[in-house]
Amino acid sequence: MEKLTLEGKHQWEYYKAQIDLVEFAQWKGYTINSLKTSRNYVVLKSDGDIIVVYQNQNTGYQGYFNPLDTKDNGSILTFEYNRSNRNWRVVFASLDGFLNEQNTGKLKKPKKVLRPTAPPEAQFDAEYDFKFEPLFDISYLTQRGIESDTIMADCFHGQVFNKTFEHNGIHYVNTVFPLRNQTGVVAAIVRNTHYNKIERPRGDACWISNLALPPPKKCTMVITESPIDALSYHQLYGPGPQESRLYVATAGNLSETQPNLIQYLIELYQPQQIILANDNDKAGTQQNVKLMGLLLHPTCPCNLKTTIHLQGQKLFFSLRYEIEKPETLIHELEAMVKRYFKTAQKFVASRKDGWVDVHLDTAPIHFEELETLLVNEKPPHHWLKIHRPYTKDFNEDLQLMAKRDPNYSDMSF
Repeated sequence: MEKLTLEGKHQWEYYKAQIDLVEFAQWKGYTINSLKTSRNYVVLKSDGDIIVVYQNQNTGYQGYFNPLDTKDNGSILTFEYNRSNRNWRVVFASLDGFLNEQNTGKLKKPKKVLRPTAPPEAQFDAEYDFKFEPLFDISYLTQRGIESDTIMADCFHGQVFNKTFEHNGIHYVNTVFPLRNQTGVVAAIVRNTHYNKIERPRGDACWISNLALPPPKKCTMVITESPIDALSYHQLYGPGPQESRLYVATAGNLSETQPNLIQYLIELYQPQQIILANDNDKAGTQQNVKLMGLLLHPTCPCNLKTTIHLQGQKLFFSLRYEIEKPETLIHELEAMVKRYFKTAQKFVASRKDGWVDVHLDTAPIHFEELETLLVNEKPPHHWLKIHRPYTKDFNEDLQLMAKRDPNYSDMSF
């Protein structure tokens, strides 16, 4: 039952359209991890191998990632190719065997319906060498008040490097933080005392503290604007005895596609709480609002989604409950807007698909009101928490505490 093109080659699009990757993986012996599976992603495992399947909203076909091997990702053909000794004859024999059983009615597993999800924006380039070196010089970090015990903590292992270069006869050592998405490392933050650059376009990539799936205990995700702030936060507010931490840094202002990667991490790790530890300034408040609006709890039956757009001094945002019939809760959203923006000059309009659009002419004075709305109204309550630094950011807090008292690790703001 080989499906061939007129040129005699296998028709890849046929297999992508006809075969459900979740069903095929189960046919190959994988089992669904129901605790990690959500409406966006299905997590399957087999003898230590883990894959995450999603519905690519751009192609309409299913794709997958391997969280333990970023080079292992793609379509159903890539999945089978990487598990068939890279032999295409074996790949197509396996796919055709599955289709034969499916057509004869032997396969009766219920189909998982996935919500279409954006694929990764930036792509790993195997030809590019970032020249990462093992961490041997931590002087830049210690100058910022970060202790060696913090730098060497398990959750930061393999996520901080050095990079050396010569210029005008002078030898320099930079500290480097890799930025990655589901496909691998695509960019890097390169730092020293007088240098701050992102090497290669970051796209949707973030700095992520640890990649190993955490054990089944309390996991907290902490989102900061820089890895330096993440290390500082860890030193100032370390995890509890039964708490594992996943730190995510956006490398500056949030890009349009980074929330997609962060949502993927949320689906995969399912943190019990997310702490937004962004800067204590206007840009940090905007980052908090954007993240709170877009990030969705993986199992909450009534997520509140908010999209935000700034145009000069004008603020446009839209609210909708992510339920089967969102139009039934339009009146609740309209009342919510009226309650939190009592004195604001605003235009409010509802749509048949459940969205409520709000236009405000003076964005700066209303961002805190929108932040308060999301803190109070976004379910589940207390899942998203804002932790503002005392100064501009948590590294400045760390350095300030060190100046005040050498025992700053025992103090808190």
